Amino acid sequence: MSLFQKSNFQKRTVFYAVLFIFLVFFDQLSKNFFSNSPTFLCNQNISLGLVIPSRFFWLLWFIFIFFIIQINPKTHTSQTILIKTFILTGAISNIVDRVRLGCIRDFIPFFNLFYFNIADFLITLGFIFCIFLYLKNKC
Repeated sequence: MSLFQKSNFQKRTVFYAVLFIFLVFFDQLSKNFFSNSPTFLCNQNISLGLVIPSRFFWLLWFIFIFFIIQINPKTHTSQTILIKTFILTGAISNIVDRVRLGCIRDFIPFFNLFYFNIADFLITLGFIFCIFLYLKNKC
């Protein structure tokens, strides 16, 4: 790796690290800001209100994080790193809530079917980008 490539790699790494920290901070700030809103709820379940035992939840969470980290490990393009940043940011920010409060703070209603937060949005956006990238490269 040449000096120029290493410098570019370091700049990208710093950029994604700062983006990660900013998005976690923004999600936590938004959850605090909307904690007194009428749509605020403290969700003790997992996605879409599904109930699973605590030990099983943590096992699934570690498998999920391991899987996300392993996506295309040899082809770390800017797109795949951005996808991972979005998904990991959402996962880590929600885990901060789960560990600190025993629940995930949700405040954005989706057609009154379920509630979500910025972290959930980032995870969803990351998966949409991942599917789009997969279809673009495979089709």
